[in-house]
Amino acid sequence: MIQMYGVPRESKFFGIRSNVYSAERSYFIVRNHILLWKDYTHHLSFGFRLNILKHYIFVRIIKIIIMEDNKIKKIASILKGLFDGITNDRSKKYI
Repeated sequence: MIQMYGVPRESKFFGIRSNVYSAERSYFIVRNHILLWKDYTHHLSFGFRLNILKHYIFVRIIKIIIMEDNKIKKIASILKGLFDGITNDRSKKYI
């Protein structure tokens, strides 16, 4: 069995590749990365922490706006994941 975490799609206009994740998966990716950051701050390099902000939040939101469906739901999920990660909400809930 091969497990896939999103189907890469290429935008024909921009030539940008993006993994297309559900809103729920986007929530958990962001929340768990923020919790990782908080739990292991002293073990993570500045570059890795910057990478979390850059790729999993900012670039991801831009790619959603440009390339994906369900834009509002996915962006809201990312922001909720960011909020729940910052407030240390570790419950297995989604929206």
